[in-house]
Amino acid sequence: MSESNTIELKQMKCPGCGYNITSFKPFEATVECPYCHEKSLNPFVVDKVIRQPEKIIPFNSTQDDFGNSLVSTLIDDDFVPANVFDSLSFDDVVKTYVPMYQYQGKYSSDWDGYIRKSKTKKDGKKEYYDVPVDGHAKGNFNVFASAYDGDDIPSELNTFINEVEFDRGDILPFSYDYLGLDSDKSILTYELNYDEDRAWAEIGEDKVYDLAEEEIKAKHRNVRDISVSTDYEIKNQIYLMSPFWFVYYQVKNRKYHFTMDGIESQCDYTAPQSTLYKLTYYVVPYLLFLIGLAYSNTFRIFPSAYDSLGIANLSKTSMYVLYYSLLFGPIILFILSKFAIFIMFKCKKKAKINSAKKVFPDYTYTRSYFAQKRRKRGLILAAIVLVLYIFLVDPCMGGYIPIYS
Repeated sequence: MSESNTIELKQMKCPGCGYNITSFKPFEATVECPYCHEKSLNPFVVDKVIRQPEKIIPFNSTQDDFGNSLVSTLIDDDFVPANVFDSLSFDDVVKTYVPMYQYQGKYSSDWDGYIRKSKTKKDGKKEYYDVPVDGHAKGNFNVFASAYDGDDIPSELNTFINEVEFDRGDILPFSYDYLGLDSDKSILTYELNYDEDRAWAEIGEDKVYDLAEEEIKAKHRNVRDISVSTDYEIKNQIYLMSPFWFVYYQVKNRKYHFTMDGIESQCDYTAPQSTLYKLTYYVVPYLLFLIGLAYSNTFRIFPSAYDSLGIANLSKTSMYVLYYSLLFGPIILFILSKFAIFIMFKCKKKAKINSAKKVFPDYTYTRSYFAQKRRKRGLILAAIVLVLYIFLVDPCMGGYIPIYS
Protein backbone atom coordinates (compact mmCIF):
# COMPACT_ATOMS: atom_id res chain seq x y z
CA MET A 1 0.00 0.00 0.00
CA SER A 2 1.65 3.29 -1.08
CA GLU A 3 1.75 6.35 1.15
CA SER A 4 -0.25 8.37 -1.37
CA ASN A 5 -3.21 6.00 -0.93
CA THR A 6 -3.40 6.23 2.84
CA ILE A 7 -4.70 8.77 5.32
CA GLU A 8 -4.01 9.19 9.00
CA LEU A 9 -6.85 8.28 11.30
CA LYS A 10 -7.17 9.13 14.96
CA GLN A 11 -8.86 6.35 16.89
CA MET A 12 -10.02 6.75 20.47
CA LYS A 13 -11.49 4.23 22.85
CA CYS A 14 -14.17 5.83 25.04
CA PRO A 15 -13.33 5.19 28.71
CA GLY A 16 -17.01 5.40 29.61
CA CYS A 17 -18.65 2.83 27.33
CA GLY A 18 -15.69 1.27 25.53
CA TYR A 19 -16.75 2.10 21.97
CA ASN A 20 -14.17 3.02 19.35
CA ILE A 21 -14.60 6.57 18.08
CA THR A 22 -13.00 7.37 14.74
CA SER A 23 -12.73 10.44 12.57
CA PHE A 24 -10.61 11.60 9.67
CA LYS A 25 -9.96 14.75 11.71
CA PRO A 26 -7.68 14.58 14.77
CA PHE A 27 -9.78 14.86 17.91
CA GLU A 28 -9.46 17.65 20.38
CA ALA A 29 -7.93 16.86 23.75
CA THR A 30 -11.45 16.78 25.20
CA VAL A 31 -13.81 14.49 23.34
CA GLU A 32 -17.52 13.79 23.72
CA CYS A 33 -18.52 10.20 22.93
CA PRO A 34 -21.44 10.21 20.45
CA TYR A 35 -22.91 7.15 22.17
CA CYS A 36 -22.70 7.70 25.93
CA HIS A 37 -21.89 11.46 25.70
CA GLU A 38 -19.15 11.26 28.29
CA LYS A 39 -16.54 14.01 27.95
CA SER A 40 -13.00 13.13 28.88
CA LEU A 41 -9.32 13.68 28.26
CA ASN A 42 -8.59 10.30 26.79
CA PRO A 43 -5.16 8.69 27.17
CA PHE A 44 -5.91 5.95 24.63
CA VAL A 45 -5.71 8.05 21.46
CA VAL A 46 -3.47 6.34 18.91
CA ASP A 47 -2.51 7.19 15.34
CA LYS A 48 -3.44 4.69 12.65
CA VAL A 49 -2.78 4.61 8.94
CA ILE A 50 -5.73 3.37 6.88
CA ARG A 51 -6.57 3.13 3.21
CA GLN A 52 -7.91 6.29 1.64
CA PRO A 53 -11.34 6.00 -0.05
CA GLU A 54 -11.39 6.26 -3.82
CA LYS A 55 -14.87 7.79 -4.02
CA ILE A 56 -17.39 9.50 -1.79
CA ILE A 57 -21.12 10.21 -1.85
CA PRO A 58 -21.39 13.66 -0.26
CA PHE A 59 -24.22 14.69 2.03
CA ASN A 60 -26.71 16.89 0.23
CA SER A 61 -29.08 17.07 3.21
CA THR A 62 -28.90 18.90 6.53
CA GLN A 63 -30.03 17.87 9.97
CA ASP A 64 -33.14 20.00 9.43
CA ASP A 65 -33.88 18.04 6.23
CA PHE A 66 -33.49 14.80 8.17
CA GLY A 67 -35.84 16.03 10.90
CA ASN A 68 -38.41 17.16 8.33
CA SER A 69 -38.27 13.76 6.64
CA LEU A 70 -38.90 12.00 9.94
CA VAL A 71 -41.85 14.22 10.81
CA SER A 72 -43.34 13.98 7.30
CA THR A 73 -43.07 10.20 7.41
CA LEU A 74 -44.95 10.05 10.72
CA ILE A 75 -47.59 12.35 9.24
CA ASP A 76 -47.97 10.31 6.03
CA ASP A 77 -48.22 7.00 7.90
CA ASP A 78 -51.99 6.65 8.29
CA PHE A 79 -51.62 4.23 11.19
CA VAL A 80 -49.51 6.50 13.41
CA PRO A 81 -51.76 8.00 16.13
CA ALA A 82 -52.81 11.63 15.70
CA ASN A 83 -51.29 12.62 19.07
CA VAL A 84 -47.82 11.23 18.26
CA PHE A 85 -46.12 14.64 18.54
CA ASP A 86 -47.51 15.32 22.00
CA SER A 87 -45.00 12.95 23.64
CA LEU A 88 -42.16 12.85 21.11
CA SER A 89 -38.53 13.03 22.26
CA PHE A 90 -35.22 12.41 20.45
CA ASP A 91 -31.82 10.99 21.21
CA ASP A 92 -28.83 12.67 19.56
CA VAL A 93 -28.85 12.53 15.77
CA VAL A 94 -26.01 10.51 14.22
CA LYS A 95 -24.54 11.92 11.01
CA THR A 96 -22.01 9.48 9.66
CA TYR A 97 -19.97 8.31 6.71
CA VAL A 98 -19.84 4.53 6.46
CA PRO A 99 -17.19 2.70 4.39
CA MET A 100 -18.68 0.63 1.59
CA TYR A 101 -17.63 -1.24 -1.51
CA GLN A 102 -19.26 -0.74 -4.88
CA TYR A 103 -19.12 -3.76 -7.21
CA GLN A 104 -19.81 -3.42 -10.92
CA GLY A 105 -19.88 -6.25 -13.41
CA LYS A 106 -21.92 -8.68 -15.48
CA TYR A 107 -23.95 -11.76 -14.60
CA SER A 108 -25.02 -14.73 -16.69
CA SER A 109 -27.82 -17.03 -15.51
CA ASP A 110 -29.34 -20.32 -16.63
CA TRP A 111 -32.84 -21.01 -15.38
CA ASP A 112 -35.51 -23.69 -15.62
CA GLY A 113 -39.07 -24.16 -14.40
CA TYR A 114 -42.55 -25.28 -15.43
CA ILE A 115 -45.51 -23.76 -17.30
CA ARG A 116 -48.99 -25.01 -16.37
CA LYS A 117 -51.03 -25.98 -19.46
CA SER A 118 -54.38 -27.65 -19.97
CA LYS A 119 -56.15 -29.79 -22.53
CA THR A 120 -59.78 -30.80 -22.88
CA LYS A 121 -60.49 -34.52 -22.65
CA LYS A 122 -63.19 -36.37 -24.55
CA ASP A 123 -65.62 -36.09 -21.64
CA GLY A 124 -65.27 -32.29 -21.75
CA LYS A 125 -63.21 -31.99 -18.58
CA LYS A 126 -59.94 -30.10 -18.51
CA GLU A 127 -56.73 -31.86 -17.65
CA TYR A 128 -53.80 -29.78 -16.35
CA TYR A 129 -50.17 -30.71 -16.80
CA ASP A 130 -46.72 -29.10 -16.40
CA VAL A 131 -44.38 -28.45 -19.31
CA PRO A 132 -40.69 -27.96 -18.44
CA VAL A 133 -39.07 -24.80 -19.82
CA ASP A 134 -35.62 -23.26 -19.51
CA GLY A 135 -33.69 -20.26 -20.70
CA HIS A 136 -30.69 -17.99 -20.34
CA ALA A 137 -30.43 -14.43 -19.06
CA LYS A 138 -27.64 -11.93 -18.66
CA GLY A 139 -27.25 -8.39 -17.47
CA ASN A 140 -25.18 -5.85 -15.58
CA PHE A 141 -25.04 -5.30 -11.84
CA ASN A 142 -24.08 -2.36 -9.64
CA VAL A 143 -24.34 -3.34 -5.96
CA PHE A 144 -23.05 -2.00 -2.66
CA ALA A 145 -21.86 -3.74 0.50
CA SER A 146 -20.85 -2.36 3.88
CA ALA A 147 -17.14 -2.46 4.68
CA TYR A 148 -17.67 -2.08 8.41
CA ASP A 149 -18.95 -4.44 11.06
CA GLY A 150 -18.80 -3.47 14.71
CA ASP A 151 -20.85 -3.33 17.88
CA ASP A 152 -20.66 0.46 17.98
CA ILE A 153 -23.06 0.91 15.05
CA PRO A 154 -26.83 0.66 15.67
CA SER A 155 -28.16 -2.65 14.36
CA GLU A 156 -31.04 -0.92 12.54
CA LEU A 157 -28.59 1.34 10.72
CA ASN A 158 -26.34 -1.60 9.83
CA THR A 159 -29.30 -3.47 8.31
CA PHE A 160 -30.35 -0.40 6.31
CA ILE A 161 -26.81 0.16 5.01
CA ASN A 162 -26.74 -3.29 3.41
CA GLU A 163 -30.15 -2.78 1.77
CA VAL A 164 -29.58 0.66 0.27
CA GLU A 165 -28.43 1.26 -3.30
CA PHE A 166 -27.10 4.48 -4.82
CA ASP A 167 -27.14 5.92 -8.33
CA ARG A 168 -23.80 6.26 -10.09
CA GLY A 169 -24.40 9.97 -10.56
CA ASP A 170 -24.25 10.52 -6.77
CA ILE A 171 -20.68 9.18 -6.53
CA LEU A 172 -17.79 11.65 -6.74
CA PRO A 173 -13.99 11.42 -6.42
CA PHE A 174 -12.91 11.43 -2.77
CA SER A 175 -12.03 14.79 -1.23
CA TYR A 176 -11.35 15.80 2.37
CA ASP A 177 -13.58 18.83 1.82
CA TYR A 178 -16.69 16.63 2.13
CA LEU A 179 -15.76 15.43 5.62
CA GLY A 180 -16.46 18.68 7.45
CA LEU A 181 -12.96 19.04 8.84
CA ASP A 182 -13.30 22.80 9.16
CA SER A 183 -16.64 22.67 10.94
CA ASP A 184 -17.13 22.86 14.68
CA LYS A 185 -18.31 19.26 14.76
CA SER A 186 -16.70 16.79 12.36
CA ILE A 187 -18.80 14.03 10.82
CA LEU A 188 -18.59 10.67 12.55
CA THR A 189 -16.77 8.13 10.39
CA TYR A 190 -16.44 4.39 10.81
CA GLU A 191 -13.17 2.61 10.16
CA LEU A 192 -12.83 0.18 7.27
CA ASN A 193 -12.56 -3.32 8.74
CA TYR A 194 -13.83 -5.54 5.88
CA ASP A 195 -11.71 -6.26 2.82
CA GLU A 196 -13.29 -6.50 -0.64
CA ASP A 197 -13.38 -10.31 -0.69
CA ARG A 198 -15.13 -10.64 2.67
CA ALA A 199 -17.72 -7.94 1.92
CA TRP A 200 -18.43 -9.58 -1.44
CA ALA A 201 -18.72 -13.09 0.00
CA GLU A 202 -21.03 -12.05 2.86
CA ILE A 203 -23.16 -9.37 1.17
CA GLY A 204 -22.41 -8.47 -2.45
CA GLU A 205 -22.60 -11.95 -3.98
CA ASP A 206 -26.07 -12.62 -2.54
CA LYS A 207 -27.27 -9.29 -3.93
CA VAL A 208 -26.23 -10.31 -7.44
CA TYR A 209 -27.93 -13.71 -7.09
CA ASP A 210 -31.12 -12.00 -5.89
CA LEU A 211 -30.95 -9.42 -8.68
CA ALA A 212 -30.64 -12.08 -11.37
CA GLU A 213 -33.48 -14.15 -9.93
CA GLU A 214 -35.80 -11.15 -9.55
CA GLU A 215 -35.24 -10.00 -13.12
CA ILE A 216 -35.83 -13.49 -14.52
CA LYS A 217 -39.04 -13.93 -12.53
CA ALA A 218 -40.26 -10.48 -13.63
CA LYS A 219 -39.80 -11.41 -17.32
CA HIS A 220 -41.31 -14.90 -16.99
CA ARG A 221 -44.27 -14.48 -14.62
CA ASN A 222 -46.08 -17.53 -16.02
CA VAL A 223 -43.21 -19.88 -15.14
CA ARG A 224 -43.55 -21.78 -11.87
CA ASP A 225 -40.87 -23.15 -9.54
CA ILE A 226 -38.05 -21.25 -11.21
CA SER A 227 -34.55 -22.47 -10.37
CA VAL A 228 -31.66 -20.12 -11.21
CA SER A 229 -27.93 -20.78 -11.53
CA THR A 230 -25.85 -17.60 -11.84
CA ASP A 231 -22.23 -16.88 -12.75
CA TYR A 232 -20.75 -13.40 -12.58
CA GLU A 233 -17.71 -11.36 -13.49
CA ILE A 234 -16.67 -8.37 -11.37
CA LYS A 235 -15.37 -5.65 -13.68
CA ASN A 236 -14.72 -2.98 -11.08
CA GLN A 237 -14.73 -2.61 -7.30
CA ILE A 238 -14.51 0.73 -5.54
CA TYR A 239 -13.92 1.66 -1.92
CA LEU A 240 -16.11 4.65 -1.06
CA MET A 241 -17.68 6.52 1.85
CA SER A 242 -21.48 6.68 1.95
CA PRO A 243 -23.56 9.16 3.99
CA PHE A 244 -26.25 8.22 6.51
CA TRP A 245 -28.45 9.82 9.14
CA PHE A 246 -29.80 7.92 12.15
CA VAL A 247 -31.75 8.69 15.30
CA TYR A 248 -33.61 6.89 18.05
CA TYR A 249 -36.77 8.61 19.22
CA GLN A 250 -39.28 7.86 21.97
CA VAL A 251 -43.05 8.06 22.06
CA LYS A 252 -44.66 7.36 25.44
CA ASN A 253 -41.41 5.77 26.67
CA ARG A 254 -41.19 3.32 23.77
CA LYS A 255 -38.15 3.48 21.49
CA TYR A 256 -38.32 3.66 17.69
CA HIS A 257 -35.80 4.56 14.99
CA PHE A 258 -35.54 6.52 11.77
CA THR A 259 -32.66 6.26 9.31
CA MET A 260 -32.06 7.91 5.95
CA ASP A 261 -29.26 8.08 3.43
CA GLY A 262 -27.52 11.42 3.15
CA ILE A 263 -28.99 12.23 -0.26
CA GLU A 264 -32.63 11.82 0.86
CA SER A 265 -33.45 9.03 -1.60
CA GLN A 266 -34.22 6.14 0.77
CA CYS A 267 -35.18 5.74 4.40
CA ASP A 268 -36.40 3.19 6.93
CA TYR A 269 -38.28 3.59 10.19
CA THR A 270 -40.35 2.11 12.95
CA ALA A 271 -43.25 4.00 14.52
CA PRO A 272 -46.16 3.56 16.92
CA GLN A 273 -49.15 2.00 15.17
CA SER A 274 -52.85 2.26 16.04
CA THR A 275 -54.68 -1.08 15.91
CA LEU A 276 -57.98 0.76 15.51
CA TYR A 277 -56.76 2.61 12.42
CA LYS A 278 -55.44 -0.63 10.90
CA LEU A 279 -58.75 -2.41 11.46
CA THR A 280 -60.61 0.54 9.97
CA TYR A 281 -58.42 0.55 6.87
CA TYR A 282 -58.02 -3.18 6.23
CA VAL A 283 -61.22 -4.72 7.64
CA VAL A 284 -64.21 -2.36 7.45
CA PRO A 285 -64.35 -1.77 3.63
CA TYR A 286 -63.83 -5.43 2.81
CA LEU A 287 -66.31 -6.60 5.45
CA LEU A 288 -68.93 -4.28 3.97
CA PHE A 289 -68.03 -5.56 0.50
CA LEU A 290 -68.60 -9.16 1.61
CA ILE A 291 -71.93 -8.19 3.20
CA GLY A 292 -72.87 -6.55 -0.10
CA LEU A 293 -71.92 -9.72 -2.00
CA ALA A 294 -74.15 -11.77 0.27
CA TYR A 295 -76.97 -9.26 -0.26
CA SER A 296 -76.58 -9.33 -4.06
CA ASN A 297 -76.83 -13.12 -4.04
CA THR A 298 -79.89 -13.20 -1.76
CA PHE A 299 -82.19 -14.99 -4.18
CA ARG A 300 -79.52 -17.43 -5.31
CA ILE A 301 -78.71 -18.35 -1.69
CA PHE A 302 -82.32 -18.17 -0.43
CA PRO A 303 -84.69 -18.89 -3.34
CA SER A 304 -87.73 -18.86 -1.01
CA ALA A 305 -87.13 -15.14 -0.32
CA TYR A 306 -88.55 -14.34 -3.77
CA ASP A 307 -92.03 -15.48 -2.81
CA SER A 308 -91.92 -14.53 0.86
CA LEU A 309 -90.97 -10.91 0.07
CA GLY A 310 -93.58 -10.58 -2.65
CA ILE A 311 -91.08 -9.60 -5.34
CA ALA A 312 -93.48 -10.58 -8.17
CA ASN A 313 -95.97 -7.89 -7.06
CA LEU A 314 -93.48 -5.00 -7.25
CA SER A 315 -93.99 -2.21 -9.75
CA LYS A 316 -91.64 -1.76 -12.67
CA THR A 317 -89.84 1.13 -10.94
CA SER A 318 -89.45 -0.77 -7.66
CA MET A 319 -88.17 -3.79 -9.58
CA TYR A 320 -85.50 -1.62 -11.22
CA VAL A 321 -84.48 -0.18 -7.85
CA LEU A 322 -84.22 -3.65 -6.35
CA TYR A 323 -82.29 -5.00 -9.32
CA TYR A 324 -79.67 -2.26 -9.41
CA SER A 325 -79.27 -2.24 -5.63
CA LEU A 326 -78.55 -5.95 -5.76
CA LEU A 327 -76.26 -5.54 -8.76
CA PHE A 328 -74.21 -2.55 -7.57
CA GLY A 329 -74.71 -2.82 -3.81
CA PRO A 330 -71.34 -4.48 -3.02
CA ILE A 331 -69.20 -2.05 -4.98
CA ILE A 332 -71.18 0.98 -3.75
CA LEU A 333 -70.69 -0.09 -0.13
CA PHE A 334 -66.97 -0.57 -0.75
CA ILE A 335 -66.49 2.79 -2.49
CA LEU A 336 -68.47 4.72 0.12
CA SER A 337 -66.55 3.12 3.00
CA LYS A 338 -63.19 3.78 1.31
CA PHE A 339 -64.20 7.39 0.68
CA ALA A 340 -65.24 7.84 4.32
CA ILE A 341 -61.92 6.39 5.48
CA PHE A 342 -60.05 8.65 3.05
CA ILE A 343 -61.78 11.71 4.52
CA MET A 344 -61.08 10.50 8.06
CA PHE A 345 -57.35 9.99 7.37
CA LYS A 346 -57.20 13.32 5.52
CA CYS A 347 -58.57 15.14 8.57
CA LYS A 348 -56.21 13.19 10.84
CA LYS A 349 -53.27 14.11 8.62
CA LYS A 350 -54.19 17.79 8.81
CA ALA A 351 -54.41 17.53 12.59
CA LYS A 352 -50.95 15.89 12.72
CA ILE A 353 -49.46 18.66 10.55
CA ASN A 354 -50.88 21.32 12.90
CA SER A 355 -49.61 19.37 15.91
CA ALA A 356 -46.14 19.04 14.36
CA LYS A 357 -45.93 22.77 13.68
CA LYS A 358 -46.65 23.50 17.33
CA VAL A 359 -43.76 21.27 18.41
CA PHE A 360 -41.46 22.24 15.49
CA PRO A 361 -42.30 25.85 14.50
CA ASP A 362 -40.00 25.80 11.44
CA TYR A 363 -41.41 22.55 10.04
CA THR A 364 -42.72 22.55 6.46
CA TYR A 365 -44.64 19.51 5.23
CA THR A 366 -43.29 17.63 2.22
CA ARG A 367 -44.60 14.32 0.90
CA SER A 368 -42.55 11.46 2.35
CA TYR A 369 -40.75 8.56 0.66
CA PHE A 370 -43.38 6.01 1.79
CA ALA A 371 -46.51 7.88 0.68
CA GLN A 372 -46.26 6.66 -2.93
CA LYS A 373 -45.72 3.04 -1.83
CA ARG A 374 -48.89 3.10 0.27
CA ARG A 375 -50.89 4.48 -2.68
CA LYS A 376 -49.73 1.57 -4.87
CA ARG A 377 -50.72 -0.91 -2.16
CA GLY A 378 -54.22 0.61 -1.97
CA LEU A 379 -54.66 0.39 -5.75
CA ILE A 380 -53.69 -3.29 -5.75
CA LEU A 381 -56.25 -4.12 -3.04
CA ALA A 382 -58.95 -2.17 -4.90
CA ALA A 383 -58.15 -4.09 -8.10
CA ILE A 384 -58.59 -7.39 -6.23
CA VAL A 385 -62.00 -6.24 -5.00
CA LEU A 386 -63.05 -5.30 -8.55
CA VAL A 387 -62.08 -8.74 -9.86
CA LEU A 388 -64.08 -10.43 -7.08
CA TYR A 389 -67.04 -8.23 -7.89
CA ILE A 390 -66.97 -9.13 -11.60
CA PHE A 391 -66.79 -12.87 -10.96
CA LEU A 392 -69.05 -13.22 -7.92
CA VAL A 393 -71.96 -10.87 -8.64
CA ASP A 394 -74.76 -12.51 -10.63
CA PRO A 395 -76.22 -9.97 -13.11
CA CYS A 396 -79.27 -12.18 -13.66
CA MET A 397 -79.89 -12.55 -9.92
CA GLY A 398 -80.34 -16.26 -10.35
CA GLY A 399 -83.14 -15.59 -12.88
CA TYR A 400 -85.50 -14.38 -10.15
CA ILE A 401 -85.42 -10.67 -10.94
CA PRO A 402 -86.88 -9.97 -14.41
CA ILE A 403 -85.17 -7.20 -16.39
CA TYR A 404 -87.71 -5.06 -18.20
CA SER A 405 -86.93 -3.69 -21.64
